[in-house]
Formats: sequence, C-alpha cells, structure tokens
Amino acid sequence: MNRKYLRRSVFRILKRSDLIWSLNYHYFLREELRENLSKMKLQKVKSRAEIRKEVRECRKYWKCYARDYYLYYELYDKEISIDKILEYVPPFFFANYHQEYYQKGLDIVKLSDKLEQYRLLKSRFVRTPEVVCIIHDGKVYSDDSILINLCDLSDYQKQQKIFVKPAGSMGGHGIMMMSSFNELQNRLSELNRSVKYIVQRGLVQREDFSKLNPSCVNTLRVIVHEDSEKKRMLMKICILRMGRNNSFVDNSAQGGLSIAIDVNNGSFADYATTEHGGGIYEFHPDTNFLFKGYKIGGWSSIKNQIEDFASKLVDFRDVALDVAVLEDGVSIVEYNFGYGIDHIQKTIGGIATSLDVKPWHRKRY
Repeated sequence: MNRKYLRRSVFRILKRSDLIWSLNYHYFLREELRENLSKMKLQKVKSRAEIRKEVRECRKYWKCYARDYYLYYELYDKEISIDKILEYVPPFFFANYHQEYYQKGLDIVKLSDKLEQYRLLKSRFVRTPEVVCIIHDGKVYSDDSILINLCDLSDYQKQQKIFVKPAGSMGGHGIMMMSSFNELQNRLSELNRSVKYIVQRGLVQREDFSKLNPSCVNTLRVIVHEDSEKKRMLMKICILRMGRNNSFVDNSAQGGLSIAIDVNNGSFADYATTEHGGGIYEFHPDTNFLFKGYKIGGWSSIKNQIEDFASKLVDFRDVALDVAVLEDGVSIVEYNFGYGIDHIQKTIGGIATSLDVKPWHRKRY
C-alpha cells in the first residue's frame, strides 16, 4: 500500500479520539499555549471562575476537549458574549465532522498533489499558473511526463522568476524561488531526488496588491461552499495573506500577515494578525500601508470570477482556494481540502455561522 494512503488511514482512525487529538494539538502548539497560559494568569478581563465557566460551556456545547483551543484563541482576553465564544469551532470537531462530511468520497491524497491539481484545474478550464516542467529523481519532464532537457525550453536564457515546489508540500514549506531556468539547471543537485517537484513561472500581481507588499504575490485565501439550490460555489470567507520581511511566500505558517476581507464589498478589517503570535498590525510593517478603511478595487468582478472558477469544482462542495489577483483577472494558485481553521479563526474570529457548523449536525455528519 502507498505510504501516504497508509499514514492517512491511520490518522483518520486516531484523530477520531478526542484525547489523542488533544494531546497532538497540545504538543504542536505547546509553546504558544504555555505563553498564553502565562498571559491568562496576568489579565484582568475575566476572573478565573468566569474562565472555568466558559471552558465548561464550550465543552458542553461542542462535546469535546475545550481548554487548549480556548487558550490558543485567547478567549480569556476577549470581552464577548458566550454566544460569540461558541462561534469558535474546535479544530477537533471541524476536522472530524465538518470536513469529513464534505470530503466523503474524494481521494484527498491524490487531489492534494500539486501536479494533479494543475491537471484537474487545466482540464476544467480554470485559470491557474502554468506548470512548465516536473523534476523527479534528478530528471526533468514535461507536464505530461515526457522526458525533456531544460536547455530546450524556449525561455531558458530569460531572466524570470520561477518557483520550484514540492508537489506534496503544504504551508509554503520547501518552496524555492529562482531567477531563471538556467539557475535551476545549475541547482538541480540541490533538489531531493526522492521528491517530485513542479516548476511554475512567477505571476505578476495587480499593482495595488504589490503596494501592500512587493516581496511576493499576496494571495486571497477564499473558503467556498456549495449552494445546493443554485448548484454553485459561493464565497463564504475571504482573507488576504501578505508576506513580510522580504519573504517570497505569504503563508501564515512562514510568518506572513493575514487580514479579514468583507466578502460583500472587499473592505479590509482594521488590522492584520499573525497566526503564530506577534500581535496585531494596523500598518504593514515593511511598507507602512494603512489597512483601516481600504477597499479592494473592482471587488464585485473579482468575487464573480472566483465563484465562477470555484463552481467548476462544485463536486468538492467545501474547499479553500488560494487566489492571485492579476491585472487582467484572477488566477487560482491552488486549492486546499484540509485547510486549517486555526489560521482563519485567529484572523476573523469564530466561523460557525459563516460555514454553518453546528454541534447538532453530528447526526447529519
């Protein structure tokens, strides 16, 4: 059996245990949880009795371990009603019920491979960055798996940004940016021969997005959800992800900033955040761009294009899209099934209503 399938099968079994999930969640976020625990002991917003009561309410409502995600989202420091607190969906519930329900019948391992994504998007006439070639075991192939020579590419000598991405990576890990195919030829030996890579040309984002942060393409993370009556995918959540510190990726896992976007009019929230600590930002720290009061130009057209492309993936039912906004429209960089809600809820708050996630849906799930 393929190891990826075996690992996923084992994980599917183990993650059903609230205890195992909680131990795993605590292990990977232990430093932030420890830091937030220290903050909680010092804050004066709520008494310990109030905090214990809210944690009990969360556990009773969602019927799963609540203390760690209560700590992680710093709910002890938010002056919001218990109804608003219950809007924060536990990652355990989201992964084991909501996502399992919407992903039923899908081959997630295969569909998550970046090369398979490219082929599927291309076959459905969804605009996406071109895969120029594939690299595996030190050899170069065309996107249809024919052995080629890099030197034979027509733009081999051109100076242009290209991105070399592990086909199975997530969170921006392992991505390399190079200035040309010539540089790639010289650095082939640096690539892990056991890993399959895709090579894509860089995109040129729209000028206003570049003004936000010019070091990378700043993408929209859009959650689209099926509308069974309209047989169409609709935008439910939108977050703009921005790189910083001259990073060429905008992933929150790589230290990027994230800001909520109003799906109705494209307006920015008052401040951006980072998923893994670091506070809030009213300005982009590298460009001094002020977030409050800004709206994305041509939002109605952007939203319609995204929903039109997403509707060609309506069989996915619930998926996250990473979208680049270019001068002549949008491009779907990739899609994600296992999109994490920690990043989303850290940025926009609880998402239960936005994605219609309710504990009594367990029967439906």
